[in-house]
Amino acid sequence: MKTRKKEKTFTKAEVTNVVLSRCKANISDVAIYKRINKMIASGTLSRVGNGQYAFDAKKRFDYSLENATALNVLSKLEDRLGRSAKYILYETTVLNAFLNHLIGRSTVIAEVERGLAEPVFWFLKEEGFDNVMLNPSENENYMYNPYDGSGVIIKTMVSKSPIDNKCHKLTIEKLVVDIVCDKTLNMFYEGGEVSHMVKDILTNYMVKFDSIRNYAKRRHGFDRFIERVPADLKGAFYD
Repeated sequence: MKTRKKEKTFTKAEVTNVVLSRCKANISDVAIYKRINKMIASGTLSRVGNGQYAFDAKKRFDYSLENATALNVLSKLEDRLGRSAKYILYETTVLNAFLNHLIGRSTVIAEVERGLAEPVFWFLKEEGFDNVMLNPSENENYMYNPYDGSGVIIKTMVSKSPIDNKCHKLTIEKLVVDIVCDKTLNMFYEGGEVSHMVKDILTNYMVKFDSIRNYAKRRHGFDRFIERVPADLKGAFYD
């Protein structure tokens, strides 16, 4: 088995010196901070621990809706809710990028802002979607969710969730916390997979540690989440 090459890490002061070396004139601390954040956003710099950074290009998380039900739901919601409403749409098979035991059935999950879950549920039913569930329990999910990819779960989004509202997409920061804390998502994989998924995401993907920490606290699940974080990365959530 090949071992992953250990990254050369740099302190914040060393990264600051790199930024300054690329400038023709002295710049302010605010400008340095913005340039470092821009490097992180572009993937040339990753925050890998408490005050530690690495120059590399980690994976960017993205996905496309694959089945007809998901695309149809998105089209209906775009027409019904417009641009101002906050909602996201994804399929449970998005988790297959991180799982050892792949999810076979694709279930569509629509998370909508508070107050919209029930209206959206009835709207989709009226639009002819037969297999729509509103915040189902685990038993209801397995009893009524079909195996043909047409199942749709509607749930209320946690306020201030880190989402891409322009594309109505899940972000990696929200996903990694939900893998640990979200009861709906937890229905689709074994508990033994959780630590593996969290490690994979934090090690191999571009993530915003502050965003993860803040969202985990919004979910009142930070302690549960940090238990799943590899020891060498725990410090990144306290910096």
